[in-house]
Amino acid sequence: MRSHGATLRLPRPLAFFNRWGNNPGATIKELSALQQALKEDPLPASSTILNLVDALESSNTGIKDPTRSPLIEGRWRLLYNTKESTASPVQRAATGSKGLSIFQDILLGDASALPRVVNVVEFGSLGKLEVEAQASTTDRPLEGFIPRSGAGLPFGILGVSSTQPPDKPHTRIDFQFSRAAFKSSKIPFQVPYPVPFRLLGDERKGWIDTTYLARDGRLRIARGNKGTVFILAKDDPPAS
Repeated sequence: MRSHGATLRLPRPLAFFNRWGNNPGATIKELSALQQALKEDPLPASSTILNLVDALESSNTGIKDPTRSPLIEGRWRLLYNTKESTASPVQRAATGSKGLSIFQDILLGDASALPRVVNVVEFGSLGKLEVEAQASTTDRPLEGFIPRSGAGLPFGILGVSSTQPPDKPHTRIDFQFSRAAFKSSKIPFQVPYPVPFRLLGDERKGWIDTTYLARDGRLRIARGNKGTVFILAKDDPPAS
């Protein structure tokens, strides 16, 4: 079980831990309600969610070897994420802003295309930002890819990365950002990311570990290389 420090001394895991196997959909709804409750009571609700994370990660009820499972494929909606000081400024700004919808597309299984992860931030009617990364897993290694090895730039100006190996096999997706663009129906062209990712060196690389994938493929818990915990629910397939 992972440690989250002082927050775990607050409320115990909720009773719906025991109902998880029978009604996972209800748990997703309760997670959404807890996310809303953060606005009024941040610390206790956050602690409750992290207790849920620890309970599910240590329960051995999820899918073994999640990066090998077809259930990890598709679009995931971000329900909740921790606010880590080690996260990058861009991530803190995006996930900390109200009124945005954030998704992650996991695309590992198509043998005709390179595996990739696409992070999508929707700005309502204004448009959306898509940030694509080439992905590398144990079963589908990216040719020539060298995983990130350092903590990051001095003073953590772009966040501080962990160098720890995954706790379990077939849970980690290594990645390197390759392209990004803002798309909107209001403009006839895409607005590219202002800095070419190749100039960022190791800072364009990272990893994400899926520490829990529900057996029905509807809920996923993940931990990023800069310490953030993410809770995501399976969403509709991404629009073409």
